[in-house]
Amino acid sequence: MSRPLARFAGMSVLVVDDNPANVAFLKQLLVQQGLDRVYTETDSRAVPRQLAEHRPDLVLLDLRMPHVDGFEVLAQIQKFAAGDYLPVMVLTADTTPASRNQALAQGAQDFLTKPVDATEATLRIANLLQTRQLYATLRQITAATTAQTQPDDEHAEVLARIQGVLRDKTLTPVFQPIQDLTTGATVGHEALSGEFLQQSLRE
Repeated sequence: MSRPLARFAGMSVLVVDDNPANVAFLKQLLVQQGLDRVYTETDSRAVPRQLAEHRPDLVLLDLRMPHVDGFEVLAQIQKFAAGDYLPVMVLTADTTPASRNQALAQGAQDFLTKPVDATEATLRIANLLQTRQLYATLRQITAATTAQTQPDDEHAEVLARIQGVLRDKTLTPVFQPIQDLTTGATVGHEALSGEFLQQSLRE
């Protein structure tokens, strides 16, 4: 039997819904389709703790909940993500266009209304997890590339000295004669930079 989410088995999903039956259904569906790390929360006040503890790759979120509604939770998720790509799929019984538009405007990546079609939900979840996975890979590549191009401390110090000399125009050419020891004749000159010569003498 095909399990469309099995390739994302190591990724985590947080389900937030005040209805225990909905939570149980979604968790069973996700596990059956191949996910190993599915976390659930029925008290929306606990979402910040769940985010910090489990660092989910996707949040499935109800809108109409007591204490803290889904729109406020969306704002909390955006704050937690801090510019990172953390997809949110809204799953709600609220079918009004106003709620859908508000949720999408606040950063939700997808919006489905209940009752949920299991196949459609699974495919949409797979798409969001794939995008999250690609984003994480791109971020790792960018971080590795940046680290490779960063100069080490010694390189950075030399670079700063060179930039300072060029900026302040403190280069002073110094020419040291090279003599033939047998005849005493000057056979050439060694050209040095006065800035670096002074630094060498100090060291």
